[in-house]
Amino acid sequence: MHLFFENIVPNLVKLWSGKFKHLDTCIAFTITHAEIADLRRRIIAWMRTYECYYYQYQEDRLSTCTLTVHGLIHVPDDLLFCGPGWTTWTFFMERYCGLLKCVLRSKQSPWANLNNTILHGAYLEQLSAQFDVKKELASPLYQQIAHRLPQVMSRWGKVRIVDEDSMSCSWIGHKGRDMSFVRFEIEVKDQRHPGSWVSRISYGRLDQILVCQLPPDRNFWGNLAGKVRLLAVLTPYRTGGRDAALNIVPHYQSTAPIVADIQSIMAVVGRIQSGRKWYIIDRTGGMMRPEFIPSDETEDEGPDESNSVI
Repeated sequence: MHLFFENIVPNLVKLWSGKFKHLDTCIAFTITHAEIADLRRRIIAWMRTYECYYYQYQEDRLSTCTLTVHGLIHVPDDLLFCGPGWTTWTFFMERYCGLLKCVLRSKQSPWANLNNTILHGAYLEQLSAQFDVKKELASPLYQQIAHRLPQVMSRWGKVRIVDEDSMSCSWIGHKGRDMSFVRFEIEVKDQRHPGSWVSRISYGRLDQILVCQLPPDRNFWGNLAGKVRLLAVLTPYRTGGRDAALNIVPHYQSTAPIVADIQSIMAVVGRIQSGRKWYIIDRTGGMMRPEFIPSDETEDEGPDESNSVI
């Protein structure tokens, strides 16, 4: 392992910074014919030295002449035909293909899914190019809060609810039970009554716990000025606002992360997998109320590992 840090890593750093074996000409922004001719001379000299040391012109050592080493001979010609190396880099396209792979969700109509993704991405790019979307969408209150929060906050990995379970963040990992899936209640806008707020039961993953030292500005923070608040970074899951302590509630894909006061977290909940779905086990009612009853076929054939009974 020490050779990896002593040899490979320094050479990679030199390669990325353009100082590896005089090949900085290949990644220069501009290049002249004289520089390409000098590069050709250096590559030929290096190839001859390589063959002398490793190939030694013996048939049984032919495996040392790899395709990558042979490709160095064509580098000067490629620079003459195509220009500097940055003109043909494919890093952007590789990242874009990776993005399309992540957003591909439809198994029935994958091509329509890709078309809509590209089209909607183009819409968003045009909006961001013409308008300050972040400033337009953010309300004045959110902007005022963001400007008054500290730029650096400490991060905790685990806390304990009084007389309840301990909960831990997802970033610290879990060897046994996953204690990062929690039940929390937040206020959301009531769509039926504009201007009013209602409490909503939600379930999600606890990603981070931030220690926020509020500034001593009583005109803005009021009684919270100068106090320490714990903020929870949560990734909610789509559950439709249903209470898993009273009903059988599956959870589907996650939504955008949110930040809430850690006091909004009510309890740590569990999950159970049945087939391809995950169901929430909520014990906040004092007992496990949801009941998973197997089908008639399962009862006849015996218990199935993928369909558990609780």
